[in-house]
Amino acid sequence: MGRSSKVQQEVELWESGLVEVGGAVAHPAARYAGCGERAGNWPSYRDDGLHRASSSLLKMEILVMGPVKPQRKRRYLGMTRTEITVVAVFGMLVLCMAIGGGFAILRTVFATPTPILIVAPPQPTYTPLPTYTPLLPTTTSLPPTNTSAPPTLTPLPTNTHTPTNLPAFTSTPQQAQQGTFDNPIPIGTGYRFPGLGTMKVERTLWKPGETGFAIVEVSFLCERPPSQVCDTSSKFMFESVGKSGSAYNQEFDSTIPDPSFGSIFNPKLYGGATEKGYIGFLITNQEASLIMSVEAFLQGTVFFKISN
Repeated sequence: MGRSSKVQQEVELWESGLVEVGGAVAHPAARYAGCGERAGNWPSYRDDGLHRASSSLLKMEILVMGPVKPQRKRRYLGMTRTEITVVAVFGMLVLCMAIGGGFAILRTVFATPTPILIVAPPQPTYTPLPTYTPLLPTTTSLPPTNTSAPPTLTPLPTNTHTPTNLPAFTSTPQQAQQGTFDNPIPIGTGYRFPGLGTMKVERTLWKPGETGFAIVEVSFLCERPPSQVCDTSSKFMFESVGKSGSAYNQEFDSTIPDPSFGSIFNPKLYGGATEKGYIGFLITNQEASLIMSVEAFLQGTVFFKISN
């Protein structure tokens, strides 16, 4: 059957007051009685002509019979039965957990502590020591007293001691240390500087009372190992002191003979070699005598005679 024939058949049924529901012909109200949530709604049809015809017929039928009221679910406190059941079960679980936790806390707080058994250590027993009775020594009879007269003692001869006279103690005066200001090293005598070598004043070209240059010839023997060098230019500083107490510094002048002792231009002095040279002092005062002070690096000052 075509669509237009079916529509025409339904219109005829509506005009006769009947309608087809599930293949059976019934009153139009029965079509909406079992529609559930769609009860009271206007049916929707895809055909526009049938929709207009059926709409006018249904409106007339509803005006006569009244609208069909939809069935609504009952709500308590804004919730359905299912929602109330879920909330009640969840609340019971929370209440049970709270009661169980509180009971555990009270049990912990008011639990009776387990008594600790303290056992006293056993008391030691003492056994008294046996008593000893001291034994008294047995007395013996004394020997009979001697009634005879005591013997006479003859004195021994005495030896007469003759004292011997000890030799008289004579003290030897100690010789003053050489190299000091009051006891300078004589000309021609060497002085050994530890770790360096021996220095000696060979001769002097100055006479007491003269002014001008006092020239002194000095020699130095290097006593270091053969592979080491004695640096005389930086190890020694020279100065002369007169009888009046005046000091005169070392002078470097062309009138002083070559080689100059301790000059940086001299060849290197290895262990075992000897360096000889001249030192000059400009004497400005008439001096009765002169001494030369030699200051060695980290070894102090030593004095030498430079006048006869």
